[in-house]
Amino acid sequence: MHHDDGPASSWVAWLRGHERTLWVIALCFYGVGDAITTGIGLWGVEAVEVGPVVAPLVERYGPVGLLAAKGATLAAFYGLWRAISTPKRVAIPFALAVVGTAVTGWNVGVVSTGLAA
Repeated sequence: MHHDDGPASSWVAWLRGHERTLWVIALCFYGVGDAITTGIGLWGVEAVEVGPVVAPLVERYGPVGLLAAKGATLAAFYGLWRAISTPKRVAIPFALAVVGTAVTGWNVGVVSTGLAA
């Protein structure tokens, strides 16, 4: 028996057709963009990491802690994505792409404000 979720089903189908692109966006923004802008913020304009998991790692290990946390998070989400066999697994790269884009944008704002000060 096929269960159609109506508009949600077509939305998931559209996202699945762009899954590779979502992973590229996730890697570019959540992985690279966030790491670079966070690094510039922390060590260039003296911003503060507020993430409850990443902040102690950055405080203790510096840039290595930031990159380790970023790499581990991406690896964990990729592993979860591989382990899930339902079409809705596309939510993983979609969420990473959305969050990565938003956080990178936020960081650019923080960094540009700090550089202007």
